[in-house]
Amino acid sequence: MADITTDKITSVEMKKALDASDVQVAAYMDNVRKTNESLYMALQAAYRLTKTFIRVELHKAAKEIGVKVQTVSSGEVVAVKLVLRNADSSKASSYAAALLKADALNVAVEDFAEWVKEKGGIEAVRRGDLDALSKENKANRQAAIAKANDAMSGERAGAFMVAKPNKAQWKFPVHSDSKKAVWLVSERADGNFEVVAIHTAKGAVEAMVKRVGEALANPANVKDFKVILKPAVPNTAEQDAAKDRLAGKSE
Repeated sequence: MADITTDKITSVEMKKALDASDVQVAAYMDNVRKTNESLYMALQAAYRLTKTFIRVELHKAAKEIGVKVQTVSSGEVVAVKLVLRNADSSKASSYAAALLKADALNVAVEDFAEWVKEKGGIEAVRRGDLDALSKENKANRQAAIAKANDAMSGERAGAFMVAKPNKAQWKFPVHSDSKKAVWLVSERADGNFEVVAIHTAKGAVEAMVKRVGEALANPANVKDFKVILKPAVPNTAEQDAAKDRLAGKSE
């Protein structure tokens, strides 16, 4: 509709009618888009339930609030019905299939709604080839990680720094290969930050690096996530010196 204009219509009345219908169709499509996005967020909530509670717990909750499910229903179907209490069995099964695909591909809960939107909707995910979706996800993940790693290469002047601790008192661990870690910090009443925990597992570090890459590529798509990284201007001498320090060589 957007690519075919009514400019060449010779009948004034016909052009007026078509222009009016274009406005109505555009409004309808916008409502459909908003409705779909609301559905994706609701299913994200159902996906979170499946990651938080086991099947028995979901069935128990359904029974307690009077949501009708079959005793053989999967946890995904029950989670969908718990969130969308008026969903019929056919739709619940279709939505549950999308949740199972997301689980098989290790899609993070907070990424589910955006992931479904990127893949073309629930039906596209449900019908999509698992291997193809997996390859695409892997390619997107690798591209985001590469973007973040490229931005983190070198050392930046004016970066937010945490002073190196006294080794006798504290030791801040990092992943042995990447030399990175994920920190959980808590703000104190005086405005200072207390380091609560440090995660060095490869999967956790890569997941955070991926999020950094996604945020750098399109900040609007990564909500509740702040990247304070300022990419460095490449400087071979600085990078070589940093590599020497990591290798334990003296400068």
